[in-house]
Amino acid sequence: MYYFIFSFIFFIISRSQVKSSTNYNIVGDVREAYNVIESNYKINKKLIELPEYSDLLNIPYHVSIKSKKILYIDFESYQKVIGGSIYNLKLQFHLSTTSYPNTMIIPPYINRKSSDFTLQNCEFGLIIMDDQIDHNKVMISNELLTVDYGILILLKTTNNRIHYTIIPYFSHTFFIYLCPYKNYTREYSNIHYIPNEYVVKNGIFHPDDKEQSHLFIPIFPKTINDDFFICGTLRQPTLPDITLGFKIKNDPNKVLKEKNGAIIRQVTEGCINIHDKFELSYIYLDENSQLTNRKIFVNRNKNNNIYFNQKIYVYNIKQFNMTIFKDPKSNSQSLITPQCLIKTQKKNFFIVPYIDNMKIITQKNNRILFINDIDSKIKFYAKCVSEIIDEKDKNFKEYYSMATKILIAKNDSLRNGTYKEVETLTLFKNKIDSYGKYICNISKKIKKLNTENIQVKSVYFLPQNYLEILLPPLEITYTKSSYPYCKRFYPNIGKLFEIKAINSKGETIGLFEILHSTANFEITLDVVNFTPSYYEYKTTITCKYKTIADTFFLTTQIFSIVDIIKNDNITIYNSEKNLLYPDKGKIPKNEYNSNLLIGNPPLNQSSLYNQNINTSQYQNPHPLNTKTGELKIPMNGQSNQLPYSTNPRTEELKIPMNGQSNQLPYSTNLRTGEFKIPMNGQSNQLPYSTNPRTQEARIPMNGTAYPVSSNTISEESASPIIINQPQPIAYYIIQFEDPIIRKRFIGQVLTTVSIMLAIVGAITSLSYIPFFRKHLDDDENTTKILIFMFVFIAVWVIISTIMFCSQCIRKTYPLNIIFLALSAVSMGLVTVFLTAFVPVIIVIKSSVETFVILIIIGLAARYTRIDATGLAFYWKVFAIHLIISGCSFTLVYIFGNVPLLSTIISTSIVFIYSIYIFIDLQLIMGGKRNAISPNEPVLASIILFTDIMYLLFTVMISYGEASANAG
Repeated sequence: MYYFIFSFIFFIISRSQVKSSTNYNIVGDVREAYNVIESNYKINKKLIELPEYSDLLNIPYHVSIKSKKILYIDFESYQKVIGGSIYNLKLQFHLSTTSYPNTMIIPPYINRKSSDFTLQNCEFGLIIMDDQIDHNKVMISNELLTVDYGILILLKTTNNRIHYTIIPYFSHTFFIYLCPYKNYTREYSNIHYIPNEYVVKNGIFHPDDKEQSHLFIPIFPKTINDDFFICGTLRQPTLPDITLGFKIKNDPNKVLKEKNGAIIRQVTEGCINIHDKFELSYIYLDENSQLTNRKIFVNRNKNNNIYFNQKIYVYNIKQFNMTIFKDPKSNSQSLITPQCLIKTQKKNFFIVPYIDNMKIITQKNNRILFINDIDSKIKFYAKCVSEIIDEKDKNFKEYYSMATKILIAKNDSLRNGTYKEVETLTLFKNKIDSYGKYICNISKKIKKLNTENIQVKSVYFLPQNYLEILLPPLEITYTKSSYPYCKRFYPNIGKLFEIKAINSKGETIGLFEILHSTANFEITLDVVNFTPSYYEYKTTITCKYKTIADTFFLTTQIFSIVDIIKNDNITIYNSEKNLLYPDKGKIPKNEYNSNLLIGNPPLNQSSLYNQNINTSQYQNPHPLNTKTGELKIPMNGQSNQLPYSTNPRTEELKIPMNGQSNQLPYSTNLRTGEFKIPMNGQSNQLPYSTNPRTQEARIPMNGTAYPVSSNTISEESASPIIINQPQPIAYYIIQFEDPIIRKRFIGQVLTTVSIMLAIVGAITSLSYIPFFRKHLDDDENTTKILIFMFVFIAVWVIISTIMFCSQCIRKTYPLNIIFLALSAVSMGLVTVFLTAFVPVIIVIKSSVETFVILIIIGLAARYTRIDATGLAFYWKVFAIHLIISGCSFTLVYIFGNVPLLSTIISTSIVFIYSIYIFIDLQLIMGGKRNAISPNEPVLASIILFTDIMYLLFTVMISYGEASANAG
C-alpha cells in the first residue's frame, strides 16, 4: 500500500511538471490570400496567453490535446488593412519564419504555413501546433498521440454579415454565380457552414464538379431595397453566427461591362435545349407576378410549373472552368450572363377544387371527382387549381397560385353558417363528411390580374362506385327515440336506395324500396328506423345510397344495446357469455321466472346470485366470495377440511397475519407474516419448516424455532434454538458449505462493490463537464489540484483504516453505509484529480484493461480447484497470474507506447495485485480470512474495493508514463 501511494505521488508530480513545460510563440500576419507580401495586420502572441477553450472538440480518436486555445481574427481590422480589393472575403492567416513552431497541422492537411478563408474553401477552425510530434503521422497514425496545443482560429465581426464580393444587376439582367455547399469547411475544423435553404432548393451543380462543393444560383435582390444575397451561415464556437453571401448593387455600367455589351434576347418561344447538360433555366417571378411583393428564381429542373406573368432565364455554364475556379492562386472567372429570356403568354383557365392525381370528369353538366378505394392513402388534400383540360396542360394547374389567394370550402356549410375558407382541406376516405360539393373563392389577387375573365367552377367529391364507408358504432336503448337507423339523404352526395339489417344470429332483414313503412322498418322524414321482432343486443345496419352520378356507395354501422330491460321482476343482463343460456343471451319467454337472475351480475349482488340460482344443476356448490364475486376452490375440489384456503399453484396453506393456526403450527414468514407450509405438510428433516423450492429454513417472528417431528407439537415439549448470537469460526465454515448462504453472501459483497465502483465512475464522468474540466486543465490550478488530491487520499486511508479495525462501525446500520459511501466518494474525487494529468483516452483504456483482468481473476477464483489458502497453491497461482500479467504486458507495451523498463515494472505490480485479488476473493468466498463471518459483507466489500482501485491506478500510471514519454 505504501509503495502504491509513493509511486502515485511521484507520477502526479512528474506529470504536473511536464504539463507546463512548453511555451510557444505564434508570429504571423493576416493578408489577402496568396499574396506574397506581408500585411500590416500583425499577430505576435504567446500561446499560453491566448484565451482558453473549455468545451469539447471534435478531433481524431487517437489524438489528445493538452491545451485548447482560441485565436480571434478581427474582420473589420483586416478590411482596413486591405482596403480597395474587389474581393472582400479572401484572407489568409500566415505564419512567419520567426514563429515557434513555424508550421501548423490543418486537419486533414499536413504541415502548412498558412490557413485560407475564401469563396473556394474555409480552412479556419482547429489547427494543431507541436514541436515534437511527427506531422506526417498525426492524421494516419494508429498510436495514441498527445499534442501540446489545439488552436481555434475564428473570424470575428461586429455586424455578423460578411460578403465575398460585389455582384451587379440592372433591370432584367441578373448574373449567375457560385455559392458554397458541401465540404466548404474541413473535417475536424469544429466550425460548420450551413447552406441557405433557398440555395439548396434551387441551386444547380456544375457537371464537372465531382465533389459537389458549390452550387450555381442567380444572384438577385429579393426585395426592392435588398442589397445582400445570402449563401449560407458560418457557425463558430463562442461567437454569434455569421451570414455569408454577396453584396448586390444596381449598377448598369458594371452590368454592361460584365456581359461585354451583349443584349439579352427576349422571346416568346423556347430557346431551351434540354439535351445540353451545361444549360440552366430558371423561372423568374417579380413583385408584379406574385402576392408576396418579392422577386424569386425557381429552378425549372425541380419545379416545371407554369405561372402567371412568369419569365424564364436561360444560362449556359459550359465555358465556366471549375478547375480554374478552385485553384486558389488563379483569378476568379467572370460572371455568367443569361443568353435568352422567355416570356410566357397570358392564358385564362377555370378555377376548380382538385385533389392531386385524381381526374375530374363531366357528367350531366356536373364536374365530378371520384375518391377511389384502390389508393392506399386514407388522407387526401384538396385545394383550388387551374382546371386541367388535357394531359399536355398539366403544368398549368398552379398557374394562378402565385398571383392569387384562392380558398376552398364545402358548399353545404353555407346553409348552416359554418362556412370556413382555407387554402387546403384535409379529407378522409372513411368519413362521410368529406364528400359533397366544393367551391372556390379568389380572396386576393395582384393588380395585373383581371379576375373578370376567370371562371370559378364547383366540383362534387363522391365515393367511388360501391365504396363501403364504416361509420362509428352507436349505443342505443331500444326506446322510441333510439333505434338502429339509416339516414335518408346526404346533401350533394346521394339518397337512400335500400337498407339491410343483420341481427346477432346472422339473419338478414331488408327493405329494397324506400316507399312505405313495414313491420321492421319505419320511414320518417329524415331516417329509416329498424324495429326488430324481438330485442337484439347487437344489430348491423348496411345502407346503400345512389349518388347524383348514378353510382352507389355503402355505409355500415353497428348498433349495441347498453341499457337493461326490466319486466315482471326479471333482471336480464345482455351478454354472449350467459351462464345458464349461452345462446346469445336470449331468454325463452316460457322460462321467465321471478326468482331467476341471468348473466354476469354486479359484484354487490353476488349473494343474491348465490341464493337464487339452482347451484346443484348449474354451479359448483362452494361458497362465493361476497366481496369480489369470485369462487375460490381448493386443489382437492373441497373446502371443508382445512380452516383456511389452499394456494392452488403451490398447495401451500396460507395462514392469516396473526401467525396462528389451530391445526398446523409452523413458522411465520418474516416479511409477510404468512404461515408457510411445506408441500407435504410436514417438516421432519430440519428443525424448521422448509421452503419446498429452496430448502430454506423459515424462522418464526419471535426469533425462536422449535423442532418439528410431526404435524402437531407443543411449545412446552420442545427445546428452543436461539438465533442472532455470536458463533465460533468453525460454524462459519459449516455455514459456507451451505450453497444458499454462500450465494447470498457473495451477492451482497459484489452488489456493494459494484455500487461503490459506479459512484467512482459517475463522479469521474461528471468531471468531464466543460465547466469542471476547464478548471482541471488550467495550468494555474495544478498546485490546488495536488493539495486536494493528497487531502482526499488521506481521507480515504483514514476511512479504510477505521473500517478495517472497528467491528462496531462495520455492523452498525446506517453507519456502515455512510462509511462505505464516503470511501467511494473520496476515491472518486482522487480519480477525478488524477484525470487532470492524463488524457481521457488513458482513463478509458485503463478502465477497460482493469475490467478484463478482473473478469479473468474472478473466473479463475470461481471455477479453479486451487486452494489459495494452503501452501501447495503457489506454483499453480504463479502460473495463472503469469498468463494474466503477460496479457497486461502485451497491452501496455504494444498499444500503450511505454518503454520496456516501465512496462516490466508496471506488469510486476499488476502481477502482485492480481494475486492479492485472487487470494482475497477465495478467502472472502470461503469465509476463512481472519475468521470473517457471513455477517461481515461490509469488511469483505471494502477489501475487494481497495484491491480493484489499486489495480486501476497501477494500470493508469503505466499508461500515463507512456503519454509523458510520447509528449
